[in-house]
Amino acid sequence: MEHLVRGVRDAVQKQSWYAAAALALTLPDACGAVEQPGPGRSRDRYIRWADRWTRSYFSNPIGKVFLSGHDLFALRCAFLHEGDLMTNPDAPQAPDDSSAMFEVLNRVTFYGADIPVVPARTMTKSGSDRTTGYGVGVAEFCEWICAAVESWLAEARTNSTLAARIERLAQSGAIIQVLPNFGMRPL
Repeated sequence: MEHLVRGVRDAVQKQSWYAAAALALTLPDACGAVEQPGPGRSRDRYIRWADRWTRSYFSNPIGKVFLSGHDLFALRCAFLHEGDLMTNPDAPQAPDDSSAMFEVLNRVTFYGADIPVVPARTMTKSGSDRTTGYGVGVAEFCEWICAAVESWLAEARTNSTLAARIERLAQSGAIIQVLPNFGMRPL
């Protein structure tokens, strides 16, 4: 799993924002699969894992959640399967704007910047139409997911079954680099 976290951080360092975001969005899938392997469970295990491990990173200081596990899964699907950051086409229904802003997430905006970007939940209005959003620096977004994975790894490794699955993933998921002298090493 560390090789995947390292891959996200390497992409961020190189400002390869799309690659960093794509790999970061797959990490909850990989962690969830370690906890609950098998097909047909991706959505539920992703949301459950993200709600437990990333919530503190995607909340404000008083605990208001800006990006839930459900939102993160919708972003993962939109970005990885469609190349889009539109997560949900449904308009918020709550009459109160402050409630409507957190009812549904329509779009995520990633900012590639050399300085930290303060994350914010937003709403735009055009006549009676309302669209919600979440803006965040892509570097911060990726780092928060990496930090959540590292926290999870520390706990997961205390369980022998999960530790064995993590080790198996490290072996089976490694990309082998062929060196010019025909030697090989894991990346």
